[in-house]
Amino acid sequence: MWQLLANPIIWKVSRVGLDLAFGLYRKRVHLLHEWGLVQEAPSVLDIGCGIGQYADVFTGNFLGLDMSERYIVYARKRH
Repeated sequence: MWQLLANPIIWKVSRVGLDLAFGLYRKRVHLLHEWGLVQEAPSVLDIGCGIGQYADVFTGNFLGLDMSERYIVYARKRH
């Protein structure tokens, strides 16, 4: 199971599925906007960024750190 989730594409599909089923990602993004955390282009350090799905939410400097090199490579290509 864990080997499957080591694949960034599988991880992304699982995140999309969870978001469609429960709205988890949409709720988090909504709260970030509601709390004013994305206004004025803040600099962000995202520890455990995974595939960098939150990089698109922020317009300021974004630094994502993750222990999975495959995820980081995927995130760099995507963003």
